[in-house]
Amino acid sequence: VGHQFQLSQGVPWPAKLSTKAAIASREVQMAQAEVQQIEREITESVRLAYYEVWFATRAITIIQETRELVDDLTNVAEARYKSGGTQQDVLRAQLEADRLDDQLVGLRKQKEQAQADLAALLQQPVSLIPETQQDIGLTDVPKQLDELLGLAEQCSPELRALAWEIQRDRQKQRLACLQKYPDFNLGLNYSIINDDTNVI
Repeated sequence: VGHQFQLSQGVPWPAKLSTKAAIASREVQMAQAEVQQIEREITESVRLAYYEVWFATRAITIIQETRELVDDLTNVAEARYKSGGTQQDVLRAQLEADRLDDQLVGLRKQKEQAQADLAALLQQPVSLIPETQQDIGLTDVPKQLDELLGLAEQCSPELRALAWEIQRDRQKQRLACLQKYPDFNLGLNYSIINDDTNVI
């Protein structure tokens, strides 16, 4: 009669574990870069919607001021016409007033749409969207294309994700090469053998 106890543990080839860890690290970095890219896209969309609201608001103000000037010109043209001038100036002024009214209608629709887009991006009702500022300070943009490309490469999460993906794939290739090496199986075996001849 014998008793046997066995304990074993598989141990991978030493370089395989570090390579798998490097692959996992690159995948985490790629996921972080993807999150950063989504954040940038949302920020860009919000800014674009805000600038569209600002543009429409500013354009409406300018068209309204121009419309007031055209009304003054229409009054002057009508006064000239009553005192013997041509009717052509009156008609031109009225046509210009109609054209400006059409532009105002289009710009108001454009502003409403831009406000709705901005509200959707911010997940707020349109009534809670604040009015835009009168003047928007635009920052100076580097004039050299190389500077812009360099900044894009440094700041773009998408480009960083591609670099990490390349590094991850190199590690996967290394791991595939390491698969030809066998893994170890370490174990401990304990046996008790009884040489009792009196066993029935």
